[in-house]
Amino acid sequence: MTAIQTPEIDVSSYDEVRLQYRRWLVVEDATYDRATIAVNGTTVWTNASDNGLLEHADREWRFHDLDVTPRDGSTLKITWALASDSSRELGGWTLDDVCLVGIGKRAVCGDGILDDGELCDDRNLDDGDGCTNSCTPEDDTGCCAAGTTPAGPLLLGVAAALVLRRRRRRR
Repeated sequence: MTAIQTPEIDVSSYDEVRLQYRRWLVVEDATYDRATIAVNGTTVWTNASDNGLLEHADREWRFHDLDVTPRDGSTLKITWALASDSSRELGGWTLDDVCLVGIGKRAVCGDGILDDGELCDDRNLDDGDGCTNSCTPEDDTGCCAAGTTPAGPLLLGVAAALVLRRRRRRR
């Protein structure tokens, strides 16, 4: 058997993940030559089997698109494998333009990207810096939102009232 495997890939930010690539596959049916694609050890595609009566022969580069969304966990490893008997030697399996496509980006708090459903995202999950660990602004209490105490605006209001009162007395 010959196989090639991707490194572990984090796809936790996406609702759906698709594997897209081009292939040139020339093998006997799966009774003798078994071409498989597995995600995290689970087979998601294999060539057809017809008791040795079928041959799979792409005559050109073929586009192949598969749903490879991991069912458990947030990472995936993709393995292409080809197991063959020794009775015939055909073209084998050639791969090109391999691409993973993430669809439906999930909001990830703390990644610095303001996603739908997030009111703020400051690249961390620390509270006390204006944005909570659930990506909502920290308690906004009007004049105190900038971190000042209510004494400043209160003192300003009292001073303004005194100035106005003094002006009235002079007239």
